[in-house]
Amino acid sequence: MTHKTLSVLGAEHGVLLSIARLLEAEALRAGRNEPPNLELVEAIVEYLRDYPCQFHHPKEERYLFPALRRHGDEVAAAIDRLESDHAAEDGLIKALDASIAGLAATGPAEASKARQTFADAARVYASFLEGHVRAEEDRVFPLAARVLTETEWTELDGAFLAHADPMLQGEDEHFRQLRLHIAALGAPPFGM
Repeated sequence: MTHKTLSVLGAEHGVLLSIARLLEAEALRAGRNEPPNLELVEAIVEYLRDYPCQFHHPKEERYLFPALRRHGDEVAAAIDRLESDHAAEDGLIKALDASIAGLAATGPAEASKARQTFADAARVYASFLEGHVRAEEDRVFPLAARVLTETEWTELDGAFLAHADPMLQGEDEHFRQLRLHIAALGAPPFGM
């Protein structure tokens, strides 16, 4: 049985993995000493700050992780790692953002170094994001499907269906514009 909460998280993870692939592609360009698409990477950082850090992770920490912890120590280490990842993510996003600012502020003489700094920050963040999503999907989601009760799933479904990732749906103007902007810059539609 697929639970609505896991479907919501899976769809949101699809967006995050798409973001990771876009960052990897831009890191590859920068690593070849080609200018990355600044508009795209700036829009990605804006999205990361505005949705996953403000809604996705807090929903997991407020609802899913405590529900799982109530079922014993089997999942405690995995949840500890995921919470640690959430805490570390802000620093990785700041490093990525600083590297983007460095790209925008450098002249031709410093461009190669700035591109490499961006490439490194983008690769580190993309790798982090992929590892985090895989840890949730490969370890925590199967455990949740096994141990949580139908009553717990009903409570979780209410919380997770209350706010959808704006890259997938919704008409919040800020996110709608960001979604359109990222798509216009050549990113594939999210959720594909």
